[in-house]
This record gives sequence, C-alpha cells and structure tokens, in this order.
Amino acid sequence: MIIAILFIYGTLLSLSTIPVLVKIVEKFDIYNPPTSRDLHKEKIPKLMGLVFYFGIILASVYLFKFQKGDQMLYLITALSIILYVGVRDDIYNMSPWGKIMLQGVAIMIILIPRDLVLIDLHGFLGINELNDFVAYPLTLFIGIFMINSFNLIDGIDGLAGMMSIFMLTCFGLFFYLLNDLFLVYLIAILIGTTAGYLRFNLSENRKVFMGDTGSLILGFFMFFFLLQLINHNYLNNIDFFVQKDMSIWFGILIFLHPVLDSGSIFISRLKKGKNPFSPDNGHIHHLLLNRFESHRKASLIVLGYSLSGVVINVGVVYFFPLSYNYVIPVYIFISFICIYVLRKSNREVN
Repeated sequence: MIIAILFIYGTLLSLSTIPVLVKIVEKFDIYNPPTSRDLHKEKIPKLMGLVFYFGIILASVYLFKFQKGDQMLYLITALSIILYVGVRDDIYNMSPWGKIMLQGVAIMIILIPRDLVLIDLHGFLGINELNDFVAYPLTLFIGIFMINSFNLIDGIDGLAGMMSIFMLTCFGLFFYLLNDLFLVYLIAILIGTTAGYLRFNLSENRKVFMGDTGSLILGFFMFFFLLQLINHNYLNNIDFFVQKDMSIWFGILIFLHPVLDSGSIFISRLKKGKNPFSPDNGHIHHLLLNRFESHRKASLIVLGYSLSGVVINVGVVYFFPLSYNYVIPVYIFISFICIYVLRKSNREVN
C-alpha cells in the first residue's frame, strides 16, 4: 500500500511540477542553442530532471525513519552535488573533467560509511576480498562509468525514462525480496516521477527533456542501488542467489544496455582513429533510429531487448542455478555480436 502511495506521489509531483519548470525555463530563456548532433532543432525545455531530486527531498522526512544509520544524509549531500553538475552543464556546458571531478566527490561522500565500498566481490571472476588501495579506485571508476554511460543513452525521446523504469523495477524487486523498505520506497518514488516525466517527454505538443540534470541523477541512483545490492548483508535471504556473486552478474545484466552502448561506441571510435570521448551520432539508439525512423520504436526495441535478457537469464538460472557463471557471460557476448552486426549493416545502408 505504501509503495503504491509513494509511486502516485512521485507521478503527481512530476505532472504538477514540470509545467511550472517549463514556464521558468521559457521566462528566463534557459536554452542551449541546438547543435549539429541534436535530433530536435527547435527549442525544447531541459532541466526537467529536477523533479527526481525534488521527489526525494520532499519525501526525505518520511524516508529518514527507514534508513540505516545516516544513509539519507550522505545520499542527499551527494545528490546535491550531482544536481549542481547537471544543472550547470544544461545551462553552461560544463567541461568534461570538471564534471568527472565533482561526480567523484559525490561518489566518495556515499562511500564515507565504508559499507558500500566494493571490498568483497564474492568470488566474481575469481576475485574475493580487495584491499582499500584497489577497492576505492575500483568503486570510483565504476561509479563514474555508470553515471556517464547512463547519461549517454539519453539521446532519443523516451529511452532514458523507459530504461530507468526498467532498471529501477529490477532493483526494486530484489530489495523487496531482501525486505529493505528504505530502498524499495526510494525506488517507488523514482519510478513515479519518471513515469510522470515520460508523459511529457513522449508528447508531441508539450515535449520536455530531463537533460543532464535528470540523466546524471538517475545514473547516480543506478550506481547507488548496484552497490547496495552487491554489499547487502542479507543476500542469502534470496533463495535464487545460490552464490553471492550472482548479485554482480545480475547487476551487470540490468545495466547492460549502457555498458554495451558505451563499450561498443568507444571501440568503434578507436577503430576509426577517433578520440573515444568525441561526441557523435553512433550510439545504439541512433543506429536504430536510422533504421526505424521513430523515437518510440527505437526506445521500445532497446527496452524489449533489455527486458527479454533479464527474463531469459532468470528463467535459465532458475532451472539450472549453477549455470549463471557461463549463461550470463555468453548472453553478454552475443549482445556485443548483435551490436557489431547492427553497426556493420548500418554502415552498408549508409
């Protein structure tokens, strides 16, 4: 019941707040001029990702009583830094290194209690406990990668919103099985605010973008939830997890599309002799858009592939529990092959 109420609260907050934010953006003309890479050439309000931050802040009074220790304090402080980075980048185009440095500060804040540092990988790829000199840089690297790779998939209408609802739902189901109410309630609010945002993002006449403000906040939350899952004290309570390193494999599976997108485009740029960080229209969603000429179709294809990947792997591992060590890696490898074929066929068409 409470989960439903928090979802409705998040949805209504988005539906009521976004029109107000749009008026503010229009009044003060807070727009970046369209670039050659932008798919929309008209002025469309960004900064709508502010609703994700507002949703958590306004509900924090209620969420405080479910937290462990001072989780909420560290989380809000880190989110405020991510919010600053996103808003500044949406308005002034912040430098990449400046963004990375501040993201690193935000990540280190949530690592202060040490309970989220990747000290123990539970035998993932044969790795167990790590010392601090490895654990902290590794956690920091994964965080910066996840935040920015999620930001990179926000290139067509609906994709970042749909994928965030998918990922949040997957994490939410795991935390529900772990009876972690604090995380479940956080996720319910985020799903609600994202659903409300999609109402406008997919609109023809009232279109808005979450901007870097939203995609960086959502990417940060995905990283936060992944750390919570891997480091959870009661993973053994999920009968499905025959080994603790399954939490890492399924975390990768949930976040697979941003991993595939960032990894494949970096490799593609290097093969062409280009800077791997140089912007272009070679992301997976751009390739699909070239073929289907519809933002919704391209977004739904990515969503469908991601959802089917989780369902297929969960189904196989459910019946053959110890198969996860090779079933999930094989699926990831096949996914890379599919993207390679998509890129090659796209070059032949063009």
